Amino acid sequence: VRQRTAALREIGEFLNKNIDFTFIKLFQKYKQNAYLVSQYLPVLFPTWRDPFFKRSQLFVGMTYGRFQDWADCPIDADSLSDLTIFSDYKAPQTLIAMGIIEPRSQLLTRLHRKEFLASGSQKELELRAASIIGADMITENLKSLVDESVNSLNTDFLLWSASSRAAEMPSGLFTHEWLNHHYTMTTDY
Repeated sequence: VRQRTAALREIGEFLNKNIDFTFIKLFQKYKQNAYLVSQYLPVLFPTWRDPFFKRSQLFVGMTYGRFQDWADCPIDADSLSDLTIFSDYKAPQTLIAMGIIEPRSQLLTRLHRKEFLASGSQKELELRAASIIGADMITENLKSLVDESVNSLNTDFLLWSASSRAAEMPSGLFTHEWLNHHYTMTTDY
């Protein structure tokens, strides 16, 4: 709660000091490039610093989702291809159930026991990194099979939807047991 409160205060203090700031201007400054804005947001808001830029990329993705149909959308759609999935706790869970990530037995035991993985620990970072790599593989396959315009935002949405509605997914999509998601005390996701 303290970290979340600090993040809200940080944004409030920033906006009070920069009364002419708008996110539209920020996107214009970085030539409407989703990746560049996602990399700069943690500079503006240090509480958003995360090795995988989860919150800043999520912000950019949600902004695009909100304004994508507007004639003056602040984000160039082509630049979305430089983002990764929003690596959190659901993506690894889904990718494990799909058999795309295969954790070693020690980690599987910890997931079964609902043991906490320390934020920033090797296991937590490896699990999140593996999720990005696995999702990139899915994205590349979808590009070649479905549509060249598929990007990580689409894959992230598919993974999230699959985890939320696992019972409704096609037979054979999940080849492995559904495990609990990993538990980590963090504000990164």
